Amino acid sequence: MSTALDPAAPWRAELVTTLVNRGVLSDPAWREAFATVPREVFVPRFTRRLRGKNEQGDQLVHYDHATGGGTAEFLAAAYSDDSLVTRFNATGTATSSSSQPSLMAIMLEALDIQPGNTVLEIGTGTGYQAALLTHRLGDDAVTTIEVNPEIAADAEQALARAGYHPSVVCGNGADGVPVRAPFDRIIATCGVLRIPPAWITQTKPGGKILANVSFGLITLTVTAEGTATGQFDTGSIGFMRLHDGPTDPTPPLRDIVAMARGEGATRRTTTRLQLDYPLFHPVMDFLTALILPGVHRTELLIDPPTHVLVDPASGSWARAHADGADVVVTEHGPRILWDELANVITEWINLGQPDVSDYSLTIDATGTHHLCHPDSGWTRALP
Repeated sequence: MSTALDPAAPWRAELVTTLVNRGVLSDPAWREAFATVPREVFVPRFTRRLRGKNEQGDQLVHYDHATGGGTAEFLAAAYSDDSLVTRFNATGTATSSSSQPSLMAIMLEALDIQPGNTVLEIGTGTGYQAALLTHRLGDDAVTTIEVNPEIAADAEQALARAGYHPSVVCGNGADGVPVRAPFDRIIATCGVLRIPPAWITQTKPGGKILANVSFGLITLTVTAEGTATGQFDTGSIGFMRLHDGPTDPTPPLRDIVAMARGEGATRRTTTRLQLDYPLFHPVMDFLTALILPGVHRTELLIDPPTHVLVDPASGSWARAHADGADVVVTEHGPRILWDELANVITEWINLGQPDVSDYSLTIDATGTHHLCHPDSGWTRALP
């Protein structure tokens, strides 16, 4: 198609060049898909984060196809290698987005698509990745499921406008789509802490499940016995979490932190591990999410800076700050969260501080998840 009829074609070509140069896109079939599927059709309105563009730090820039869809500015943003937020809830939290194209490319290539494969995508979102899959495999081979009916309807309409007609299902992604199963591949564009059992039972023996588990990307191979195993690929990946309804039940961070502002028992300790490995340490984020599921970690930027752990389910919390060589811990509830975090860090140190990609995951026939460090033989059954 000429650029006169398709003004976005040069921008798609530039995106492909960017992804190839970054070493995340090598398969010719996927290069052709990214060069053809019109991302702008799936993101008519979006917000892009421009990092450090002003003195106040990051800047949120809003784009709308209705007012600037044909402009170079809109197309440059639509085809940037950025995650584009397409929906926010009432509290201003992002609830739907089009993932970063380089991450899509990594996942699609890791999926190891073979001719004739059928694929289930968990989390339709805008429909852009479903379009990439359908472009390669055809309408009948792709099923995509989205929990939010409005998002599902918008994605189905966008897919049709772009000329693609996969099976779009509105439902809980954790349940999969049994009427379309079994699948050769399942790919999840939402984050999970455990692989739902339905994903394993709906994958053919020898088939693969690609998911963001905790903050690690992993490809699991399913066996005829109903088990699955795989090695983590990388860390510092965090999709929006899978949830079972159109509204996200997770309370805002400010409400979680408010739990830790009460009165509790105070103690002093000389163990500083929890402060020595700060927030946003990629391996700590990965391990604590897996081993301490449901526990939220943050830091209050007050004087002194205070580390906070909260488990809303049990009502347990802990807050701590440095005081000279000691740490002052104030805590409440049945769980001693500060010590639980110390145990996670100590185990990691004793293993030689491995990276996320040094761990593997095995799911047995009962559904129990086992986090493993193959080099040392260490394994832990996850709660």
